[in-house]
Amino acid sequence: DLLSGAVVVDLGCGSGRDVYIMSQLSGEKGKVYGVDMTKAQLDVAKGALEYHEGLECETSEVEFVESYIESFAEEIGLEEDVDVVVSNC
Repeated sequence: DLLSGAVVVDLGCGSGRDVYIMSQLSGEKGKVYGVDMTKAQLDVAKGALEYHEGLECETSEVEFVESYIESFAEEIGLEEDVDVVVSNC
């Protein structure tokens, strides 16, 4: 319940595994951004989106962003506060 409704950013999200885990933890009121500079990795991550949306659990909105870590917030116009940042970089 601690992460319910949280805004989460996964820096260097790769194939999106942690993004989908955080999406389940933050629930339907949360938002999870997956940021990676590699298009091929993001293609894999986005490919799993339909599967995860079909699960019988509450998940938050997920958005994948192709960007460098240093500039992603400006590039997408992120105006909300971020509650949690995760990274396996």
